[in-house]
Amino acid sequence: MKLSKQSARNTWRSALVAAICAVGFGSSLGTVRAQAQSSQAITIAVVDEDKLADGFSKYQNAIKDLETRSKGISGQLTARSLLNAGEAKDFDGIVSKATLSQDDQSKVDGYIKTSNDRNAEYINLNGKVAKSDADTARIKELRDLAAANTDAVGALSDKLYAALKQKQDDTDKQFTDQAKEAIIQVAKDRKYTLVVRSRGVIWNVDSIDITDDVLKRLNK
Repeated sequence: MKLSKQSARNTWRSALVAAICAVGFGSSLGTVRAQAQSSQAITIAVVDEDKLADGFSKYQNAIKDLETRSKGISGQLTARSLLNAGEAKDFDGIVSKATLSQDDQSKVDGYIKTSNDRNAEYINLNGKVAKSDADTARIKELRDLAAANTDAVGALSDKLYAALKQKQDDTDKQFTDQAKEAIIQVAKDRKYTLVVRSRGVIWNVDSIDITDDVLKRLNK
């Protein structure tokens, strides 16, 4: 699994589209009926969900944090394959935490360095034209260590990426809920009775696009 900015944006867009539809279509029937009785015209606003996602600074910062975490997991899993049993147990316990302390991160960095050093040692030994018995034995030891860790690395990968996916889902919900509330408040303030997403509109005058006003409210 790799968390990219585009995939995060697509997830956000899907969630936000659902939220905008709930603001508009979910309430449109009651709005139409009520306004038909009062002979009041329906006033429509437009929201650009792409612009909203790109301009929502708190959401973008949260996505950057998730991307950093995703890259960190990739490095951790690579390092995990060349740790011995004692190191691996401590390593797995640390990286499985939701948040790492400075001391935790320092330990993880130390384990990553240990693993990288062993990998460099393996490459150096394997590249020798003439290998001693000790060299051959050490190469086998490192190969066996990596092989023995295969299943554990796979299980750790599943665990870490599942936690990351849950964090992404929670982040999307948190900021989508905030965006929906901001859309509703801006629409009410400007006396709009229906909000639609720009992707469903062929053309509109700029004056009914409330995206900038929504972003101002979200980025306070």
